[in-house]
Amino acid sequence: MHTNKFYDWLFPGISLVMFATLLGSILAQSDSMSVLQLISYSSGLLAYTMMLTVTFMGSRPRFIEKYFGMPEMYEIHALMGVVLSIMGVIHIIIQWNGFRWITKMSTVSQTGFLAVFSLIIVMFTGIFSLSGIFID
Repeated sequence: MHTNKFYDWLFPGISLVMFATLLGSILAQSDSMSVLQLISYSSGLLAYTMMLTVTFMGSRPRFIEKYFGMPEMYEIHALMGVVLSIMGVIHIIIQWNGFRWITKMSTVSQTGFLAVFSLIIVMFTGIFSLSGIFID
């Protein structure tokens, strides 16, 4: 098990590097962008890269699990899950334009809305099933 706090930032750091790379490629292709669009893209990309990292951590790779230990991995997994959920909600709030807009969205946007709503359902299912509420 590690004792260096630097390693607590390893997985968030990996997702931040992916985020910076993707945001840089979007900004390089864009001529101009409003601040609201930048916040929307940034929050969506950060949620996406954190979800990739959290999914990798959730697969419990043995070589990482042996080094970090399960309690530390679950703690980082949980914190990143909360941050990515907040970023996803910020992205949805900025992009939201009412239910009538859903039918006029692109396939990518419809998939994104479906993914965020699925994430919310999975989170609440995990919270309720792992919290012990239903156990006597």
